[in-house]
Amino acid sequence: MSKTYTGIDGALYLDGNKVAKVQNWSFTASSEALDCTTLGDFAREYVYGIQNFSGAATILYYEQDSGAIDGAGLFSDVMRTTQTPTDSTHSLELRYENGSKSRAVGFDCLLNQVSISAQAGSIVTAEVTFTVTGPLKTATIVG
Repeated sequence: MSKTYTGIDGALYLDGNKVAKVQNWSFTASSEALDCTTLGDFAREYVYGIQNFSGAATILYYEQDSGAIDGAGLFSDVMRTTQTPTDSTHSLELRYENGSKSRAVGFDCLLNQVSISAQAGSIVTAEVTFTVTGPLKTATIVG
């Protein structure tokens, strides 16, 4: 039976734990085109080069009953009062879940930017951007 995924199927996992209040996430993949044209060629030729991955997520600023901020690990590397963290990568996995099956892309990343916004009549949100470091760990989102 075919399946059309919607936002209700999406999930974000940070360091192995599901972040409960994610409004959306996005993921961008690209690969450099390296010119391998040689003398005598009459048209340019290219081969794939280095891959690049990045993305963003919007998280509802949500405090659990224990007092912990949900997804706080996504904020703490950028919003800190100390020097740059020594262990500056996190493991993220972006998923579409379908019962016991899931499609996912998993990776280690650096958290580049956090933007928290509050607006009258709206829920407080945090926009987080990330850059993948190293190769993808999981790439079943497309196959």
